Amino acid sequence: MSTYVKDIQFDLIVPGIKAKSHNDVLLSIAQNAADFLNISEKTMHDRIVVKEDIGNSAIGNGVAIPHFKMRRIHKPFTLLATLDNAIKHEPPDGAPVYLYCLLISPLNDGPIHLRRLSRLSRLLKNETLHKRIHETNDREVIKSLLMNPDGWLMAA
Repeated sequence: MSTYVKDIQFDLIVPGIKAKSHNDVLLSIAQNAADFLNISEKTMHDRIVVKEDIGNSAIGNGVAIPHFKMRRIHKPFTLLATLDNAIKHEPPDGAPVYLYCLLISPLNDGPIHLRRLSRLSRLLKNETLHKRIHETNDREVIKSLLMNPDGWLMAA
């Protein structure tokens, strides 16, 4: 197994979000995550926005990874969302963002949270992966691309 996906499980894939702004995306991500985790949408949105206010989640190459730790969850949660149209979100390279990945870890995960974040960042910065994800809105296809990068990396 690739070290990209070790310790990472994509719990929820949300393809094709229609959003006109960064805040629209955060609202959609918060709603989907809150529904999945059975947490209030307001609580989830507030946590995401607070984290965004502290530091921009855009990492470049069209990717943003909002992340934080939360007391109410007991195992890591990862949501990947694609956008129908890229939006401006002040990334370091100036590229519009079209791929959001929300990472929430249990409060007591400490450095394991940072390791997950690092692995997600390496995986999602891959341009070939971007292209393949962008070509589909099928959750299962996206999940297989993410969970078996060795297969398509060797074939690319």
